This record gives sequence, structure tokens and C-alpha cells, in this order.
Amino acid sequence: MKTTKHLKVSIAAIAMIVSMSVCNAQTMASGSVEGLKKAGVALVDIDYSKAVIMGMGEQAFASYEEEWNKDLSDITLAFINGINEKTGTLLSVGHSIDCDLVMKIQVISISERGEWKCKAIVTDKQNQNLCEIDEIISKGCKIGTKMHHIKVGASNAGNKLGKYLAKQIKKLK
Repeated sequence: MKTTKHLKVSIAAIAMIVSMSVCNAQTMASGSVEGLKKAGVALVDIDYSKAVIMGMGEQAFASYEEEWNKDLSDITLAFINGINEKTGTLLSVGHSIDCDLVMKIQVISISERGEWKCKAIVTDKQNQNLCEIDEIISKGCKIGTKMHHIKVGASNAGNKLGKYLAKQIKKLK
């Protein structure tokens, strides 16, 4: 009787862990990374216009947190560096580069701990969607200021996206 109860608890725990990891996985909503593989470089543009940042819209958060506008370039750089760390020579992304592809990061939310939820849409010069990646969800941190939490979350989100892109690009070889 005791063994059966432990078995049921163990199975429930495993099911919960599996469902949590599946829910936090990036998904290719449409298209393919083939264009990214061919180009090898993309411009990153982060869009906060529809984001809920620590319970507020971007403008309200910018009014509340004085450092927001000053730190935006650091946040963008943290995200970009996160991607480049994981993609290595497969793909290089930047903020002020001239290239044929744009990777628009649509931020959905940033929590109090700096946990990001966003998606990436890659377009060409004709504004045609090449691919869309949903469910980019990152961890934040517990120590430091709100802006520090956001920067850590940006780096982690970039890492998650970079790891996913590298895996998808390698599949094409």
C-alpha cells in the first residue's frame, strides 16, 4: 500500500516537472531559421510597446523608474550578448549594424524579478516574415535593483533564444 502511494506521488512529480519544462520551451510558431543561417547576421530591435513591465506599461514604468531610458542600451546589449554567447560563429546579431535581416523581439512581460517573456520575429528587407519564435521565457534574479533584475533577465532571455537558434541552425546542416 505504501509503495503504491509513493509510486503515485513520484509519477505525479515527474509529470509536473515534464509539463513545466515543456511549457517553458521555445517553439517555432512559423517559418524556418534558414534565412538566418544563410545571412549569418541580423539586426536586433527590441519592442517594449506592448510590454507589461513589473505590472505597468512601458511609459508608466519609465516614469516610475528613472533609470529605464538611461539603461535601455545596456539592456539591449545584455540581450544581444546573450544571443551571441550561444550562437557562436553560426549567427552574429547586433543593434547598429547594416544587414538584410531584422530580428524583432516583442517583449510581452518583465516580472519583478526580471523574468522575461517575449517572442522573436525575423523579417527580411521586404518585411516578409521568415520565422517566428514564441515562448522565450527567462529567469531573472533575486538580488539587486529592479534595473539589475531586468538586465539579468535580458541576458538570460538572449541566452535562451541563442541556444534555440543554434540548435535549429545546426539541424539544417
